[in-house]
Amino acid sequence: MRVSLKTLSQVASAGLVFVSASTFGFYKFTQQQVSSAEYYSMAVNAAREHGPSMAALGQDLKPGSVDLFDGFTTVHTTQAKIRIPVKGKTTEEGTLEVFARRTNDEAPWELSKVTLETTWPTMTTINVLP
Repeated sequence: MRVSLKTLSQVASAGLVFVSASTFGFYKFTQQQVSSAEYYSMAVNAAREHGPSMAALGQDLKPGSVDLFDGFTTVHTTQAKIRIPVKGKTTEEGTLEVFARRTNDEAPWELSKVTLETTWPTMTTINVLP
């Protein structure tokens, strides 16, 4: 059975679209899972309640999506290490570096360290939690 080159290219194109869409969907799903995790919301709330962080960013702290391929982000059942991009009401932008752990996968998460690094227009490092 012979298949034309046109048919093969159409099948390959459809496969590429399917694989690309599936990969993108899985990436967004995983980002959503990280963003809805307990340690994510705990870190954002800690930054919102921290006076020097709010002074640096402005009162309206808005977290962004975690970059899963930044080489820093790792999430396991008992440890998590993520960077959350944040913006404030001022022109400042930054990143929350979050280190969290728990004793087992049923235990609640505890933040071991949260650091705010402002990146624009000035670079500053602020310890939110020791």
